[in-house]
Amino acid sequence: MFLKDNGIPHSLLMSFNQATAALKNGGVAIITFWNETFQDDSGNPIAVNLFKGAHTVAVTATASGGIRVYNAYNDSIGPREFDCWEDYIKTGVFMCGYYIEN
Repeated sequence: MFLKDNGIPHSLLMSFNQATAALKNGGVAIITFWNETFQDDSGNPIAVNLFKGAHTVAVTATASGGIRVYNAYNDSIGPREFDCWEDYIKTGVFMCGYYIEN
């Protein structure tokens, strides 16, 4: 793994909530998530839509408590800011993540 092989201290993240808590201390999170889920009639996720793929982003916290996402979309030039994870990932599902302190 790149981070370990290059001596970069990091910790494993298991959820968007855990990433949010870690980012309050500064630093950056590297997050991979599934782009979309299939949902039932009530809007509850029931399965990952593998055909929509996965996406990896770098994320920092904003001063207002939101998130700043680097590589938000395939054609993104610069960072994009969102009030919360749900505004960005829509029906996506957390896959894995790493937190790197400042």
